[in-house]
Amino acid sequence: MATLKSTVLYLSCLAVVLYAGMLWSWKETRFTVKRPYGDSEDKNRSEEDLIDRYTGHRPVEQSDVSQTASERQTGCDRPVTNFVFIKVHKTASGSTFLILARFGQNHGMTICYPVHAEHGRLSYQSARLERSACRPAPGRNYNLIINHAIMNKTAMDRIMAPGTRYIGIVRYPLDHFRSMFFYRRPPTYDKSNPLGKYLDDKADYPHGVRRKKKTVSKQRNFQAYTLGFPPKLMSSKNTSQLEEVLRTVAGWYSIVLLTDYWEESLVMLRRTFCWTTYDILHNNRRVHSLDNPKKSAPLTDKQKETHRRSNEVRVTATTGHRPALRSGESPSGTTSQASCDRPVTNFVFIKVHKTGSGSTFLVLARFGRNHGMTICYPIHDQHRRLSYHSPSLNKSVCEPAVGKYTLIINHAIMNKTAMDSIMAPGTRYIGIVRHPLDHFRSMFFYGNQPTRDKVNPIGKYLDSKAHYNPGRGGMGRLGKQVSHQKNFQAYTLGFPRKLFGSRKKSELDETLRTVGSWYSIVLITEYWEESLVLLRRTFCWTTYDILHTTRRIHSLNNPKKSFPLTETQKETHRKISPIDYLIYEHFNRTFWERAAMEGPDFWDEVAHFKTVNLEVNQHCNISKGERVFPRSKWSPEFAVDSTLCDELNWTTTMWNSALLLQLQRINEVMRRKQAHIDSG
Repeated sequence: MATLKSTVLYLSCLAVVLYAGMLWSWKETRFTVKRPYGDSEDKNRSEEDLIDRYTGHRPVEQSDVSQTASERQTGCDRPVTNFVFIKVHKTASGSTFLILARFGQNHGMTICYPVHAEHGRLSYQSARLERSACRPAPGRNYNLIINHAIMNKTAMDRIMAPGTRYIGIVRYPLDHFRSMFFYRRPPTYDKSNPLGKYLDDKADYPHGVRRKKKTVSKQRNFQAYTLGFPPKLMSSKNTSQLEEVLRTVAGWYSIVLLTDYWEESLVMLRRTFCWTTYDILHNNRRVHSLDNPKKSAPLTDKQKETHRRSNEVRVTATTGHRPALRSGESPSGTTSQASCDRPVTNFVFIKVHKTGSGSTFLVLARFGRNHGMTICYPIHDQHRRLSYHSPSLNKSVCEPAVGKYTLIINHAIMNKTAMDSIMAPGTRYIGIVRHPLDHFRSMFFYGNQPTRDKVNPIGKYLDSKAHYNPGRGGMGRLGKQVSHQKNFQAYTLGFPRKLFGSRKKSELDETLRTVGSWYSIVLITEYWEESLVLLRRTFCWTTYDILHTTRRIHSLNNPKKSFPLTETQKETHRKISPIDYLIYEHFNRTFWERAAMEGPDFWDEVAHFKTVNLEVNQHCNISKGERVFPRSKWSPEFAVDSTLCDELNWTTTMWNSALLLQLQRINEVMRRKQAHIDSG
């Protein structure tokens, strides 16, 4: 292969199109039902029922308690054991290979093992594939391909067993380009930013595509090429032709994994192929640990556009999706952020223990300090809690303020009436939820929880509660101390304790709608960065406002947290905390509904934000000098300096002190103004 400096760059719309199309269809499986192994009775179900059935977003009902995962997939009579994985370079395909290889070994599959290539590749510079490329399997077809090969469905179907399924994988094109650029022979002609230098050299590169006889470029449409998109069409401007070919290519695959959502993709693979959780277990170490800091060198918008070199109209026409949204537009073309003339600067964050709320606190505290907000600072509690074992709240629990408060971010039980009385008009509310079983595991070990059973204390605890029936008592008794293990998220978010034992679905549904209406947004711990982006959009903030440290705030890991639980123990936990499951499933469903309404542009911003936030942290770790990040379609330009780098690593105590000092200064200014008015 020619050196990368002389390799002609052209990434037409196709790689972007392929990624965008797969990403959007993958995300849409949360809302539309396309399942190869559905239940036979599905045709009689409503779309809403099907959505609930396959996403797990259902209210908790008594009939659900005994329903296992296998019962939700009654069409899965046997696992898929004939498949081809199209292994695309630098897309986490190596990690995926390890999972699929173990599955193949465990299920006695016959691999088409490369007989000639020293790198274990079946095909690479050409899509040609013959049986002679594989080690012989006399008298039988193969049922496993997982080594590098260019997609050629006709040739593969010829040597594979009947009914073979196909798996693909794609990665966001700009991230893929960064990895491929430094693969094996990284250019060093520009010591500071070889990526930017390379793209600047190719800024005026015309539309085109490689000729058949030339070596395949790893920088141009390489994902599209590997997945089977015809090279001769990569420069086509015929929209209808591209759409038809894209539909054909997509139709070959039972599932296409997304590198950016790899574990979510594995779960979807498991469901699609009727596998078990055991089948998709993987090592959490990095398969390829080489990190070149130049990979994260920032690129200008012009350099990114050079890489893409395709206008939004062509991408939209080819994928069939709407154009990327301008700030303030909704997918329907109306303004979803019409009131975004100013950021929201009056808000309450209901800080639920062990939900990522500590990390969220740091983001919101920095925003509050930067925008001169007046914090309701806990005056009595040594742990800086406003309310904990009771939702009662009044101004006396806060450090005095001249005027109304505009910020609550310390621990407090949701009490909207009381909070509205001390907060400035127009205050908005933010919540956060975590999957109840994961939350239970964390809360169980919080604050020196019982460890008398050395093997599996969580399982021991749940076994002892196997016949637990809360009824109207249990945690619901208002005189009793709040339990960290029973409906604690629901309690913190304001769900009335007296209803924790209720079995009246209409009563619970009505209360849930009321509680849900209090919040402008509820963050999801499992999708925290996606939640921050949705928060930014909802509150008219900037990317700078939601930057955060990538280090772990709480690094204590108790290995007993991860002990496996039996299905009986999991169902016991559902019985103990049914309202936590109810609110989690409600807020999880509504979160994804809102994300879908934002359109494909939302996912573009999520990818952009993750990249920018990582670059900010890497800059702060290497050098604390100033660096300017260019404006994007979602946010203005901002600078990162030593002050921000230090603040990203501040603790909650440091931020509380800073906000208290700010409160005292605001009070002093207000008193002086009032004294001046009185004297005048």
